[in-house]
Amino acid sequence: MVKEASKGTGRRSPRKTVDAGDTRGERLVLRVHSDLMEVLTERARERGITRSAYVEQLLIGWVRLDPRNRRLDMIGKYVPDAPDPRDPKRMSTFGYHERWRKFSLASRLLLGAPPPSDWLPDEADYEPEDEDPDVHRRPAEDDAPKSPFPRRR
Repeated sequence: MVKEASKGTGRRSPRKTVDAGDTRGERLVLRVHSDLMEVLTERARERGITRSAYVEQLLIGWVRLDPRNRRLDMIGKYVPDAPDPRDPKRMSTFGYHERWRKFSLASRLLLGAPPPSDWLPDEADYEPEDEDPDVHRRPAEDDAPKSPFPRRR
């Protein structure tokens, strides 16, 4: 005979419900050299995450760095209210050019080549009235040198 205490109550343990849009439904499979796999495993362990999560963070970071891409959140999902990166008004801002400069530098460092520049707007599209006048100042070259000795009057 089964005791009353050992009978289940039929209730499930409370679990956090997951939004269907937050699940990762796609799979990416890569063939890599065993030495690369060893390095990825070591770096993932340093961060306390799985190798898969580490590689996912690397990929999301790279995609987020490229100003041509739509904005992604940290799980790789599009941010719904983010502006379109191809909007000409947005591409002509100083911020876009600064993001492109950083992406171009990262591309040169990581891939050994600059990214294609056909997405970068022409300088003619760049509106100088939107920029801060002090952004391109070079005090060492633009300002007159100051004397190291104070002037007497």
